Amino acid sequence: MIKRISISFVCLLGLLVCGPLLSTSHAQDRLSDQVKERDCIRAYILRSPSVVTAGTDFGAMAGVFNCGHNGVLVAIDFFLVDENLRRINVGHGKIGVRPNSRGTTLVRCSLPRNVAPGRYQLVMSARTRNGPTQLDRVRICVAEITPDDIDPTLRRIMDAYQDLK
Repeated sequence: MIKRISISFVCLLGLLVCGPLLSTSHAQDRLSDQVKERDCIRAYILRSPSVVTAGTDFGAMAGVFNCGHNGVLVAIDFFLVDENLRRINVGHGKIGVRPNSRGTTLVRCSLPRNVAPGRYQLVMSARTRNGPTQLDRVRICVAEITPDDIDPTLRRIMDAYQDLK
């Protein structure tokens, strides 16, 4: 009788000690699988202008490749970054990508009028809900508005308005 109780006690003690260790290793395996799936998107700027003027809109095309096993919704943000690492958000969008496929989206970016002319970097950040952020960047130049950039029709209207004064 004592032998049965001691064997039962040793088995119960063994389960109490080994049970959490086995469940923890299983959870870590599942977590590492999830991390591998989350890490598997690649995002690039496919098309963007090299010169823009302040106060205008421009289009930028982003491409996302999902090499994971689950479909993902990717949030895309575009920023202008100057030499002092100051960021100006110029546009954002979302795209859903199926497993092992790619998708592209055109994002309309609006450049504020108060952006100083100069050289910047157009930075795209693509992120999933639980995953890391993928970055891509290209050079872009913000040019000054010269009088020649004004539409001839608008120039005639403005000249006519000055004659009325």
